[in-house]
Amino acid sequence: MTRFIPVKYGKRNYPSNIINSIDELAGHFGKTAIPDSNRYSLHTEYSFTKRNFPPDYYSKYPSIAHSTHRGIPLLWASKEWSEQFFKFIIDITFERKDPEIIEIHPPFKDCCPDIKDFLDRYLFFEKKIKERFPKTKICIENRAGSQYTKSNFLISNIDDICELISESRSRGSDLRVAVDYPQLFTTYGYEPKDVPMGWFENEHKKLDDVKQSISSVHLWGKRRNEKGKLNAHQGDLNSLFEGDQERKERLLNLIASFYNDGICRYFVPEVNSNDRDLKSIIDDCTKAGIEFTGEYYIDNCIN
Repeated sequence: MTRFIPVKYGKRNYPSNIINSIDELAGHFGKTAIPDSNRYSLHTEYSFTKRNFPPDYYSKYPSIAHSTHRGIPLLWASKEWSEQFFKFIIDITFERKDPEIIEIHPPFKDCCPDIKDFLDRYLFFEKKIKERFPKTKICIENRAGSQYTKSNFLISNIDDICELISESRSRGSDLRVAVDYPQLFTTYGYEPKDVPMGWFENEHKKLDDVKQSISSVHLWGKRRNEKGKLNAHQGDLNSLFEGDQERKERLLNLIASFYNDGICRYFVPEVNSNDRDLKSIIDDCTKAGIEFTGEYYIDNCIN
């Protein structure tokens, strides 16, 4: 059976039969500290919109503060940026428990043109994090969509994920991946209800060789507003697929079968709308054969 570790996202509460004991905490730029939590995933800057930096950022993290475009952070801009990003993580987690997960995000291609360049900058960060937080997992999320329009994200589609993991493993890195399924649809230019039958399943098979490096699954809904635009992180999977039950069930069956390998992975339901929508997603996952568990670390679940 596929087993996921439920992560509490934002203000949303899981149904009463689901016990979650790990929080996702915002650790984007502009933050100076995070709340107390016994177990948490630190969700770092994801370059969607403008950030307002406190005045001391310009002296404490000059490369981070100056690596922006119209206020939108440009990630992994240099080795100096990577060094200051580590310092930023240490500062905002001061006097807090070690993060269970640090979720990072990819740079834009015009800032970091290829995966080898990214790893050149990233590996210093990983080394320092592992020295400071030996048990912490670092994962990177595939990204699509930003108010930055000059370039696309470096890690966006399934081929990017596979190339990243292959290259990172050749360098001895333990970097893992958080696969965000709705963002994959955006990457390929499809609205979920229009994804060709069978195409996504075939594309997804490319992940077979890197499956053990996938640590997290992100799932959430979209819902059309009064102007007909699909709003992200609103609604459930029914509204994501606009009532197409066959496509919804195909995705859930794909997830349930693919991750049925004895490894527990974190599950992050990025739902902002309401608890009913979260419950609907959980119910759909449960019907597809997914179990939610409270195991402490991913590696504890490996058979």
